[in-house]
Formats: sequence, structure tokens, C-alpha cells
Amino acid sequence: MGTVFNPCISKFIFSHFNEHLTLGIYLESVFFKLLGPAYFVERLFSLLFVFFFEILKETIPLLISSLIFTIDKTGKYSRDEDRLKDLQHIATIIQPDTILHTTPRIHDDSSLNSYFMKK
Repeated sequence: MGTVFNPCISKFIFSHFNEHLTLGIYLESVFFKLLGPAYFVERLFSLLFVFFFEILKETIPLLISSLIFTIDKTGKYSRDEDRLKDLQHIATIIQPDTILHTTPRIHDDSSLNSYFMKK
């Protein structure tokens, strides 16, 4: 009767059961189906449940703040803005599959090499 997220006992008694987290009860029932009806299964489920949510509690704020920071920085140059604009201009002039000869100072700059290889 009912579904995983809207369980009910009957049409008349507890037709809308909202007293417990139904996803948690469903996941625990999966543990019991896989491992059998034993006391250690409930303890194992509780341990994993707490461990999982402790990790989420710590990582979700970090992920959200990283996402906000990334969105804020998208399309903005944090350094070498003039240099990047020059490189973009050079990349429009140079034909594809052209071999460039550079000075040792430019050759040692890995960010420049990576940029020219992409273009």
C-alpha cells in the first residue's frame, strides 16, 4: 500500500504517514533484505547513515562556496590581462598547424606553451 515516499497502512488509518523519514526507512529495508534480519544490520545502517551525513555536512558548504567562486570568476582575468588579449589576437592571425619558433624565456613559460598548443 502506498509508495516509498508516501506510505500508508490503510485508507482509513494513517492514510498519509508523515511521522518518519521514509527514504531512511526504505534504505534500511534494503539493508535488511540484503543482509538478513539481524541486530548488526541495524547498527551497520546507523553507522553508515551517520558517517554519510557527517561527510555531506562538511562537504556541501565547501562545494557551494567553490561553485559561487567559480561563477564569480568566470570570464574575468585575474592576472596578465594584457598578455592574454595579445595572445588571443596572435591566435587569430596565425594559421592552424603553424610551427612557431620562440625564445628560451617564452619556451620555459608552460602556460604560454599550453595556450599556443590549444590554438
